[in-house]
Amino acid sequence: MANISSLLNTIKNAIYGRDMRSALHDSIKAVNDDTETRLSRNGGTMTGGIMMNGNKITSSATPSTDNDYTNKKYVDAKDTAVLSYSNSDYPDCTTTKLAIDKLFEKVDYIEPVITSLTMSPSTTVYEIGHTIAVNALTFSWALNKSVTSIVFDGTSLSPSLRTTKNAAIVSSNKTFTLTVSDGQKTTSKSLSISFQPKIYYGSSNKTSEFDSAFVLGLANSRLCSSRVGSFTMTAGSDEYAYICIPARYGTPSVKIGGFDTELISAGTISNKNASGYTENYNIYRTGQKNLGTITMVIT
Repeated sequence: MANISSLLNTIKNAIYGRDMRSALHDSIKAVNDDTETRLSRNGGTMTGGIMMNGNKITSSATPSTDNDYTNKKYVDAKDTAVLSYSNSDYPDCTTTKLAIDKLFEKVDYIEPVITSLTMSPSTTVYEIGHTIAVNALTFSWALNKSVTSIVFDGTSLSPSLRTTKNAAIVSSNKTFTLTVSDGQKTTSKSLSISFQPKIYYGSSNKTSEFDSAFVLGLANSRLCSSRVGSFTMTAGSDEYAYICIPARYGTPSVKIGGFDTELISAGTISNKNASGYTENYNIYRTGQKNLGTITMVIT
């Protein structure tokens, strides 16, 4: 505001009319000049910036053109209208930001992968009758990312675990399955253990009174899921070549040296294996002795 205090004093104390006229003129001009720089309450055009000094501009009208002043209520309403989002397939995405974030999650998404699943000991085939004790097997796995759930052999585990043991005795064919999920995708990997009988083969000069001791005493044996395979043995002086096959595997067809060979059936016995399991075995032998090293190809 114009400072006219000194001019007012001049008017008040003037003795001569000329001094008073001059003081009145200067006072009125100063007030007019000051008024010219102020914005009318009825409106006008600013020619410079306004420092609000922390004060508010209140009661503004709703903007209608690009350069209109915008109040908080208007901005909040527009934010809500522009940023709100609705999709029944993604009910959690209530704003465009959440929807865009979800989109980027899908673009950058990596499915969970079980990169390895191992078992210790690594044996996967045992003799039938064998029993694997509780906690005798250790399973370990690796993943390509963190997951939200892990289920091993039907039991839920902590998502941070990467190893566990068998919780029950295993004595028959068993598949252990690891399933992991990140909340979006699920993947699984399995390891199996099987129990099989042995086929026993070797040589002997014995021709009768066979028992489990005879079968288990043959020089060679191996776990087999069927009778099919090649079996090499050596029949020395006065010895026949023998092969003992679980009866449930059926009657074998045999080739020796590429030729069809008919083996002699020496009988069927109830055989108790080294793991305590008993089942019937058919015993076969060659018709000739002293064949040396031969390979029986059985189908």
